[in-house]
Amino acid sequence: LTISGVKVPAGYYYLALACDNEGQLKLVLMDAAQVKPHRVDGVMTSKVTDFGIEVPLTMAKSEEKAAKLDVHLQPKGNEGKSELQIRWGIFSLTAPIVASLDSPPIKSLPVSASAVKDGDK
Repeated sequence: LTISGVKVPAGYYYLALACDNEGQLKLVLMDAAQVKPHRVDGVMTSKVTDFGIEVPLTMAKSEEKAAKLDVHLQPKGNEGKSELQIRWGIFSLTAPIVASLDSPPIKSLPVSASAVKDGDK
């Protein structure tokens, strides 16, 4: 994926929000394999964000108030594009996402004749 222009390798991540010195909010994707040994909860993730991938977010205010925290992906066309939307109260954070639709060729696995039953032929 590419989120807000930042390439994110496939994998498992813990997600956190961080605010830099200029007040810019960022989504921090932390490699789950690196976070697990620290045995931290969501409140303590700020202690282990030094190895996270930081993704800039766009903040906006809305006239419409969200009743609860709302996080979802909004499709944007049909070419692997979408938008991450995080809403709470009158605030929203967004980030464009582009999914690479290229995939490596799938290797077919050899199947022995004895593994195929008569009914499966």
